[in-house]
Amino acid sequence: MKNIMHCLFVFVLLMVVAAPASSADPAASDDNLRVIQVWACEIADGVTEADVDAMGAAKLNAFRQMPGGEGVKMHLLWPVAVNNTGQVDVHVVVEFPSFVDWGKLWDAYEDASPLAREDDATEGKIVCPDSVIWEAHDVILN
Repeated sequence: MKNIMHCLFVFVLLMVVAAPASSADPAASDDNLRVIQVWACEIADGVTEADVDAMGAAKLNAFRQMPGGEGVKMHLLWPVAVNNTGQVDVHVVVEFPSFVDWGKLWDAYEDASPLAREDDATEGKIVCPDSVIWEAHDVILN
């Protein structure tokens, strides 16, 4: 049951995050496609939501400094009404405009990159071992 609720939560999240806009001609291009990577994270004792929000802002800044990261959007999802999240305190959602951008960014990730330095800065404060990559399509009313 826990896994079902977790999957339902992520599905609803994706519907909210991935479907904010409509397109005049959805068949004309892949403009309604985005790549969304979702991390399930646990925060350390003593770390507050405000701390995680600040870490998120710093992380978004680092994403945007990376090749392919210029159009990245980021969301922090805090559970409000759920029966059991297991070890997950927050979901970190990063939205890329395309798989090309996603690939460029992760290909450029190395120890000296802005994103790696930001990962080092958050070590011991937030742990995000699991992620899922989603292909999100806008739902368009005809």
